[in-house]
Amino acid sequence: MKKYFINNKNICIKYLFLMIMNGLIPVFSAQWITWVTGYALGENDELVNLALSLAFMSGYTIIVYLSYDRIKRKYKESMMIEIEQEMMDAVVLQPQQSFHRYDSSFYTSFFLNDLKMLEDSYFSQVPTLISGIVQIIFTSVYVVVSVNGWILLYFILSSFILLWIPKYMSQKIQEKAQFATKQAGELTAFLKETFQGFDTLAGNNVQELYTEHSLDHFLHYELAKQKVNWLTMISSSLSNGCGLFFQFVLLFILAICVTEGKIKAEYLISITSISGTFMNGVFTITEAFSNLQTSRPIIKKVQEFQNNPRISSEKKRSSVKYIVLKNVDYSINNKVLIDNCSYVFEKGKKYLIIGKSGSGKSTLFNLLNGRISCNKGKIEFRKLNHDSCSFPLYEEITTISQKPVSFQGTVKTNIQMNRFLDDKKIKKLLEKVNLPLSVLDQPITEDNTSVSGGELQRISIARALADPRSFLLCDEITANIDPNSASIVEHAVTSVKETGILYIAHHYTKETIKRFDVILELKNGKLIDVTSQFNN
Repeated sequence: MKKYFINNKNICIKYLFLMIMNGLIPVFSAQWITWVTGYALGENDELVNLALSLAFMSGYTIIVYLSYDRIKRKYKESMMIEIEQEMMDAVVLQPQQSFHRYDSSFYTSFFLNDLKMLEDSYFSQVPTLISGIVQIIFTSVYVVVSVNGWILLYFILSSFILLWIPKYMSQKIQEKAQFATKQAGELTAFLKETFQGFDTLAGNNVQELYTEHSLDHFLHYELAKQKVNWLTMISSSLSNGCGLFFQFVLLFILAICVTEGKIKAEYLISITSISGTFMNGVFTITEAFSNLQTSRPIIKKVQEFQNNPRISSEKKRSSVKYIVLKNVDYSINNKVLIDNCSYVFEKGKKYLIIGKSGSGKSTLFNLLNGRISCNKGKIEFRKLNHDSCSFPLYEEITTISQKPVSFQGTVKTNIQMNRFLDDKKIKKLLEKVNLPLSVLDQPITEDNTSVSGGELQRISIARALADPRSFLLCDEITANIDPNSASIVEHAVTSVKETGILYIAHHYTKETIKRFDVILELKNGKLIDVTSQFNN
């Protein structure tokens, strides 16, 4: 995690400088109290100097506090923006197979819950810890220089006891924090499926029963979260209680020393005051240390994401001619879906892949797009001369799924996807999928109520054709749209030139068959060429 501090070293240095300036305020205050006490006891008569020093200290304090609050805000902004962007890169730029280790709720919870907890329990606590150390250093120097070293020794001994408390509690806090993080993820998943499935709940008249069921999720989450807070408060309360006890003992000892003439009376109030600052520094350190323990499970997640494999940004797509399946096996739960399957798909040809429900068509789709890996065999690209290419599958295959995904924005932004596409190219894409230019600025909402299913599928096809790769992989993309829209979608896909079309379908018509060069049936885990049967 130290790299975030190094990358933001300028603002961290400014923050440290203001911590030092802030740490001097209690020392100045203690010295001024000493002067005032001396004046009250008749040991000095510098009233004008006292007034001037008060004015200086007040102005200094206001400036430092305002600057300190501003740099604290800037520090949090810089740190969180960097880690949020890095985590977004780590999640979105990983290959599909790696991404699907977790579901979308896990990632949503990580960004909305875990990173917020990381801000509070780590990035906020590190400067708090340093600030406490600065306070202790300055007050220690003041005590040694102005009064007596034995008082500092007393401070140090009491501090060791106070620091031992959070260290003892840290393991328990860490365990409970890890469990709370897990409960937060489960609650996020529950809330997401509840809101997404509201119409299903309403259609089955089970809303009331479902809200009763939700009580368990809220209960488990709150119990886990509050146990972490409770243990943290116990650690802080024990430290604060012991610290108050040590401060009272110090005051009692100082009173004895004053009566015996070992310490000047003018230092009694200032030492008591600065002992509070010293103890506050210790409290700050112990509390920050306790909070830092709660961040460890989240830091592990961050480090895991940092180690995610990344997709390549290089483009090497000009020479690919074939996709080769060689003795591919895939099974799950002892059910064989793909069995020693071998086939060669050629760029420029159109393949219709059919099969009964459960025959493994979706599995083949996921194998080809790299979402899952085969148990045996291999899938690879080959050049025109049949030499192997070491490109990952995602570099050469564009996919269109059965359920098209939309993003909040307009039709135009959903096609562009942050790529530069001029108006001329967008117009051609709309013509290919039979959409009018008038839809470009039409807003698309999260629930897709502004466009029909057929329009949304055509938008997803236009998006895929904006940057055509060697092969276009389609998985039952007409399954949930009307026949007229289905015909338009099929025509748009099969009209693409110089691209291999792998079109998986469960339902098809004679018109569909005529659009393809090769008809393949997935049967008993193998691809069988049945083109001749349909041509006859």
